[in-house]
Amino acid sequence: MTTEYKARYSQPQVTSKRPTLQQVLQLPTQLPFPTQSYQPVEEEPQYAQKTLADLTRQDRSVQLFVDPVVPECCATQLLAQYLEVPAKVKLVDTAMGENVSAQFRCISPFGDLPVIYDRGHYLHGSRAILRYLISEFGTERLDSMYPKESIKRARLDAILDIDSQLDARVKASLHRPGDCSDRGNLDELDYCLEQLSGFLGDGNFFGGDSVTIADLSVYSSVVRLMSARYDMRAFPMLRSWKHKMDRVQGIRDAFSYFDRFIHSFQRQSTD
Repeated sequence: MTTEYKARYSQPQVTSKRPTLQQVLQLPTQLPFPTQSYQPVEEEPQYAQKTLADLTRQDRSVQLFVDPVVPECCATQLLAQYLEVPAKVKLVDTAMGENVSAQFRCISPFGDLPVIYDRGHYLHGSRAILRYLISEFGTERLDSMYPKESIKRARLDAILDIDSQLDARVKASLHRPGDCSDRGNLDELDYCLEQLSGFLGDGNFFGGDSVTIADLSVYSSVVRLMSARYDMRAFPMLRSWKHKMDRVQGIRDAFSYFDRFIHSFQRQSTD
C-alpha cells in the first residue's frame, strides 16, 4: 500500500468483533426502531377483494426490511417517515448473516438492503425504492424531491447513477481493502466525487435549494466513505454540502444507529 493511499484512506482494521444488531439497538439513541425480526410476507387477503384503483393509503400494508446500521436503510426510512408511508419495519441483522440466508435471498437475490413489500410485490435496491416511495406517496408539496419535469428528473437520475458507481467502489474498499490500495481504485473514487461536485454547482443541494432523493442517496454513500476515514479535503463543495445535510431536520436522528455502530466498531477494533 502506497504512502499516499494510507494518507487518503485509513481504514479501521476489520475484526470479528463487529457489534450485532441486538448490541447496536441497546446503544442510546433518539430514534426508536421496532424489534421484530423479518419474516417473508404473505399476500394480504384484501388484494383479492379490491382492485389497485380501490386501494387507499390506509389499505396499504407496506413492509420495510432494514438494518439500521446500513446507511441506505437510514435514508430510506427517513424518506418513508417524511412521506408518512404506512409501513411496518422489519429488522434484518446483517452481522448475523440474515440478509444472505437462502430465505432472504428469495426476496433480495444479492442480499441487499433495504427491501420493501407493497401491493403484493417485493422491491430491492435503495435507489429504486427511493424513487418508488416518492412516486407512490409523494404529494405536489414534495414534488421538488423528485420533480415530474423531465429534465429535472433526468438530472437527478444521472446523479443517482453516479452515486451507484461511487457506492460500489466504497463497498469494495470496505470489504476487500487489499484490492483497493492501488492508484486506479483511488482515481475511480475521486472521479465519482468530482462528478458529484460538478452537479452541485452553486446550489445548496443537488436540487438547488431543496433536498432531493439524490441528496439522501449520496449522503448515505458519503457517510459510509467518511466512516472509513477517507480524506475529503480535495472536495470542498461536497464537504460543504455534507455539513448542510447534517443540519437537515431528522437526518442525524435517522443515521444515529449507524453513527453509534461505527463508534462501537472502531473502538472494539482498537482494543
